[in-house]
Amino acid sequence: MSKGVTGLATDVTNTSLPRSGLIGRARAHRVFTPLRGNGLKALALRGSAWTIAGYGTGQVLRLGSNLILTRLLIPEAFGLMALVNVFMHGLQMFSDVGIGTSIIQHKRGEDPNFLNTAWALQIFRGALLGAIAFAASGPMAEFYGDRRISSILLILSVCALLQGFDSIGRYLATGRLHAHRIVGVTLGAAVIQIGVSIIIAVITGSVMSLAWGQLAGVASTVLLGHLFFDPHSHRFSLSKEHAIDVLSFGGWLALNTVAGFLAISIDRFAIPRLVSMKEFGLYSVAAMFAMLPFIMSQRLASSIMFPALARVAKDNRIERLRRALHRSRRGIMIGVSGLVCATMLSGPAFFALVYPPEYHEAWIPVLSLGPFVWLSSFKFSTDRVLLALREGRLLFTSNAVRVLGSIAGAAGGWSFAQMPGFVLGLAIGPLAGYLVCIIYLYRRDLVRVREECVILGLGAVLLSASAAGGWLLLGLVGP
Repeated sequence: MSKGVTGLATDVTNTSLPRSGLIGRARAHRVFTPLRGNGLKALALRGSAWTIAGYGTGQVLRLGSNLILTRLLIPEAFGLMALVNVFMHGLQMFSDVGIGTSIIQHKRGEDPNFLNTAWALQIFRGALLGAIAFAASGPMAEFYGDRRISSILLILSVCALLQGFDSIGRYLATGRLHAHRIVGVTLGAAVIQIGVSIIIAVITGSVMSLAWGQLAGVASTVLLGHLFFDPHSHRFSLSKEHAIDVLSFGGWLALNTVAGFLAISIDRFAIPRLVSMKEFGLYSVAAMFAMLPFIMSQRLASSIMFPALARVAKDNRIERLRRALHRSRRGIMIGVSGLVCATMLSGPAFFALVYPPEYHEAWIPVLSLGPFVWLSSFKFSTDRVLLALREGRLLFTSNAVRVLGSIAGAAGGWSFAQMPGFVLGLAIGPLAGYLVCIIYLYRRDLVRVREECVILGLGAVLLSASAAGGWLLLGLVGP
């Protein structure tokens, strides 16, 4: 009897709700139910949502600061900073021994002794990078004929030293798919970096404002990381066994990161030797805008896709891994394709309407970089499964092929069309590296060739239409 009364009360309550209210509740239930719980799918979906939201917020901050700083600094300042940053990034890539990846993948990845050994190795690496940057400041300034490079490098050498003391909890948060912690720390440090850069730029009008802002951002990242990342009692200790575990896995990974760095940095090394620093500054500002989709794909693939695939790969179930790879690649590439098309469509008009006149010509690299950005994102979202499968040698092969392809394509493009041809030719590299990955994945029955051909064909059509649309839109709004 009691049960019947309860059921009747429930029916009365439900019928008293408007039909639209019931539909709304049902839709909300369908949307938010997959985000609940601690299963792999729920963690991945929540992590993706946090990563995309954090990325979008970060790019709004970056764009706002860029618009302010381009009115306070000349294009040459951005060229100098980009040149020094690519050198520092190269040092980090050449010395990457896979500390974070080892923590995520290793069966002892949450053992305090293993983590403390990894932190000690990270400190040694930071000290080494700082010393190299300090020693290279003079020679690099002499090579490029600008003494300001020496001052910038001295500041960034301190950044490298501080980064060695960053919290190891960052990798724990990544492995556990706790993206909200990473997003919070990243955005907090970005706000501090932007604020310091703008204040010093207003006072001095010097390129050094960018360097001091970067130092403030790194210091904030380290401090906030120790406060807010997944807790770990950091102690400086070095276990020979754990150090060998980290460094043995990091061998091929180090070669991969070197090849990956060269693949995405060929332009920043070569262009300053081919054109003036002002033109390189314009290219650097354009690249900040055009590379936004690739940066998003990197973050999603590294912080969400790779940890998720690594979990699935441990089960040695090909069918489950194929489904996970297909779903994750599809989600990333749909978003990236939309962003690349949007940047190519809006980029030329955006620079003509929003930036000062001396930056208007940056629209040319924005269009030229489209194919490179799209193919690089496609390749990166594909090769993460090789890392999850611990196929370090094959990943290195694909990245090495990518480097050679980009060099050949850029050299040939320069001979035919100078700067635009150089930038377009870079896209040969990620296409060649992607094909190496696909051949292996096809043999492992993880991809379908027909699907890959369809994706490449659709990409070519979308990129061509977006480039034409961007050029036409510029004609409507341009001077």
